[in-house]
Amino acid sequence: MIKQFFYLLILCMLSLRGGQEELFQVPAYVKDIDDEVYQNVITQLLENDIFPVSNLEADGLPFKQSYAVVDIDEDGKEELIINYAGANSMAGTVYYIYDYERTTGEVYIEHMGWPGASFYDNGYVKEEASHNHGRSDLDDFWPYQLIVYNAEKDQYEQIAHVDAWQKALCPKDFPEEADKDGDGIVYYTFAIPSIPTAYMDKAEYGSWCEKFNKGERKKINWTPILTEKEYNTVYHSVPEE
Repeated sequence: MIKQFFYLLILCMLSLRGGQEELFQVPAYVKDIDDEVYQNVITQLLENDIFPVSNLEADGLPFKQSYAVVDIDEDGKEELIINYAGANSMAGTVYYIYDYERTTGEVYIEHMGWPGASFYDNGYVKEEASHNHGRSDLDDFWPYQLIVYNAEKDQYEQIAHVDAWQKALCPKDFPEEADKDGDGIVYYTFAIPSIPTAYMDKAEYGSWCEKFNKGERKKINWTPILTEKEYNTVYHSVPEE
């Protein structure tokens, strides 16, 4: 009876040991990041699958996520950008700009938005929409949001959402008076999608865009966000002979 008890106990212990998850290992590339605060942010993300500060679940697909440490807002300090482009849900498809108080080390989110944004050295950011639910299907236009960095508040502020309207596609209530060049296309800004706040024809829209087009688009060197196992598989695998 006693032997049977110990036998069952050993089997249970072996079963529990086999079911244990592997201990988390901080990838070597994370340790190589010069800023320890940003090291910790990415470590928390990888270990817990949670975006630090926001505490939202990070359900991204492997090899679709990346980060960059760069002074993206031109304020003299480097920020950490985390780009989650391949999430399992639309809600988890996001990018974050992290910064922190240099005196206390407290991390905060400077901005979050839809991945694939274009950053300009004059502080403007053009964020294309995830879907085109507007009134046009132009080949050279996609709806977007324009934001700009406010140095006093150390955060990004929205300027406007921008979309286009094709008369041929949606003729009802088309703003004829705004279509000064008569090409059947107007551009408009809005805060609420169904309520335009201003209309522009092609020439006026071109002038409006100069506010961010005058800046140079920033080039960002992205690094994949991978676990230690994924990283070693990609970069340290030995090719078969």
